[in-house]
Amino acid sequence: MIGIISGYRTGSTTLISDLSEALNMTYEEKWTGELDFHNNQFVYPKPINQIYKIIPTNQNLSGNYKELFYKHWLNHSSSLFYTIRNDITTQIKSWALALASGNWHPILNQDPAVKEVYNFNNTNDTKFKTIEECQSHIDDTFDETSLLKCTNSVISTMQNQYEMYREYKGTVCWLETRSGYGKPRAKTTNKKYPVLFSLPAEFDSWHCGSTGNQIFPSGS
Repeated sequence: MIGIISGYRTGSTTLISDLSEALNMTYEEKWTGELDFHNNQFVYPKPINQIYKIIPTNQNLSGNYKELFYKHWLNHSSSLFYTIRNDITTQIKSWALALASGNWHPILNQDPAVKEVYNFNNTNDTKFKTIEECQSHIDDTFDETSLLKCTNSVISTMQNQYEMYREYKGTVCWLETRSGYGKPRAKTTNKKYPVLFSLPAEFDSWHCGSTGNQIFPSGS
């Protein structure tokens, strides 16, 4: 069993897909292998020969879920990968924009403008018809509160990742420098995709005040 201990917006979706293909191991494709104990109940690993992913938020590991996750998942994992970013300011902005727009992954098989407007309306209970209308809504309603909430979650999640790393070790996958991992070697993907939405220009210079290697000091 292989685990991906993921942060938000750190490339874990492409990593789990690439590792699955390279190592011929399965994962739950509907949720890209993600374990979600916060919105669902705790589950035990089945089958054992799988790749799983978890974002170790404080909510995901609340109550006795942390002890159960360590005992039944981490203790039975032969390899662990930690997906993180050094530029956590960009990470925070990316997550905040995804929350605001309802668009989490690039649209590859259909008109991206149509699908992203649909996702935006579904998230915001709006009835816009164009990207421009959606962007105007973001410009008018987005404020720093969203960035600060995301900052707290990103940092606390990275602290939980580091706690697991200190106990279980594994491969640290910095998004900025990620390449292939594993034997056989997995061809990981770190592509740039067009982004149709953006945060208001006033937040271009906003910075969270920290970097990833300050929180996860394993070398970047």
